[in-house]
Amino acid sequence: MRARRYEIMEENLLPCTRHEEHQLLPLRRKPMDAEDIIAGCLIAGAVILIFVLPVVVIIQKLLCMDYSTPPPPEISVVVNGFSGLDGAARVPRAFNLSLSVDNPGGNRLEVCVGGEATVLYGGVPLATGLVEDHCVPPDGAWRGTIHAASGGVGLPAELAALMATEKRAGGDVKL
Repeated sequence: MRARRYEIMEENLLPCTRHEEHQLLPLRRKPMDAEDIIAGCLIAGAVILIFVLPVVVIIQKLLCMDYSTPPPPEISVVVNGFSGLDGAARVPRAFNLSLSVDNPGGNRLEVCVGGEATVLYGGVPLATGLVEDHCVPPDGAWRGTIHAASGGVGLPAELAALMATEKRAGGDVKL
């Protein structure tokens, strides 16, 4: 029965392989010509375009992205004028201040100011004033004024004397 099975299998084989001896022949290579070189270059170029170039572009975009934080808003106050800094302990003090808010382009949020401003000297409040409520959009700037007054509230004698000495020495009082 087994012999019959093998005979049927052998009959189903292709005629060219049925009775041939299997013999390995040495592989003969033909010399490369210009067509083979061009075909190889085209295949290599296609591989680079399809697989390598997109990876390089993605890596370049990741490396060149700006991961820095946007610049913070710049808020500054300048004293434009004052009164009552002559060193007396119970003199009403007043200050005219300019408030500037610059919101640079990197910041995508609006910056809002408002509330109360306090002028300090040596950590002691000299005057207070209201700051107008205002919001500055990205890439925007705003300038406002603040009038701060003490209402006649006095200073400790030592602090008033220190302020008078500082004013005489350099002309500037560090508020």
